[in-house]
Amino acid sequence: MNSQERLEKIISLMERDDSIDAPHDSLRWAKNLFAVRAAEPGTLRRWVAVLVSELAPGRPAFGERSAAAGKARQLLYQAGDAAVEVEITPKGKSFEVNGQFLGEFQEGSIAVLSSEDGSSECGLTEIGGFTFDKVAKGNYDLVVRTEAGEFAVEGLAVG
Repeated sequence: MNSQERLEKIISLMERDDSIDAPHDSLRWAKNLFAVRAAEPGTLRRWVAVLVSELAPGRPAFGERSAAAGKARQLLYQAGDAAVEVEITPKGKSFEVNGQFLGEFQEGSIAVLSSEDGSSECGLTEIGGFTFDKVAKGNYDLVVRTEAGEFAVEGLAVG
């Protein structure tokens, strides 16, 4: 069968087509199988992290190299599938708080460090890093806000 005969056969089949469309309900059901459910507006997921590990300056930890040599206090918090590594370093009379969010996040995610005196925020870097300079001694809450929700470290003692 050459291409001209095939084309004529296809046209003939199209002209004789007596099929009917699927019912509207069936089409809607089939399309909804592939629909992605959006998060309900106003619903916020919040995970409160727990302290998993702390390395204080001057106290070496088993399996950690040069733990006694650093001046920074290193903390690891975890909740669910995510974690936050926090490092608190003295800088004169104030402190530098930096760390990394270890979990899934999108561009535009932020870290917020707040206390009774106020709050400051910074965007996460490509690898989830954040830095807060000139942090006064005190107790803080650290919250990382992503599209999935909030990852909260409550009662972070600086100083």
